[in-house]
Amino acid sequence: KYLTILTFSTVKNPPVQLSRYLSLLPKIPDKMGFDEVFMINLKRRTDRRERMLKTLYEQEIDCKIVDAVDGKAMNKSQVNAMGIKMLPGYKDPYHGRPLTKGELGCFLSHYNIWKEVVERGLEKSVVFE
Repeated sequence: KYLTILTFSTVKNPPVQLSRYLSLLPKIPDKMGFDEVFMINLKRRTDRRERMLKTLYEQEIDCKIVDAVDGKAMNKSQVNAMGIKMLPGYKDPYHGRPLTKGELGCFLSHYNIWKEVVERGLEKSVVFE
């Protein structure tokens, strides 16, 4: 329960500081049996990155940070240069609207990781975002 409280307390608050009267064993992060643990994060969201890294550290999880594709910063010419074409008439099944730029960036972030998984021949990997 301590880890849950520690994690949730950092959502809207600064990290909890350890009392100088306490000492803890050093954390030894590992990949939990995965070939790679990826953590996707927008470069401009340093608050989320710091919180996620702190949370993973507390759970002793070692990860590779991957800068997310910032879909909101992409323009049409960049999307076209990648050869991405939207399906005519496509609408998100849940919201009944076309794909947003943020959703496109999220997809591209995961796609880039999938490519790396294949290129490196990884058998087991996990992605946190």
